[in-house]
Amino acid sequence: MATMTLELPEPLTPEEARLELACALYAQRRLSFGQAREMAGVHTWDSLQELGKREIEYHYGVEQLEEDLETIRTLGR
Repeated sequence: MATMTLELPEPLTPEEARLELACALYAQRRLSFGQAREMAGVHTWDSLQELGKREIEYHYGVEQLEEDLETIRTLGR
């Protein structure tokens, strides 16, 4: 993980900047959902709400579905 120092315009807080950057990188598929959530420093539900506000679709494909189904099968045993 790299660290970077930025000077932000007055009305923008560091938390808002992290959230905006995380959402933008997720939308570009440069970060996974977990990476974006961690970068933004918010919980899963809050991350999903922020993506929805920005009309950014949640990246959920066949691979994730298969992983979730396997998890459900394992938990059901």
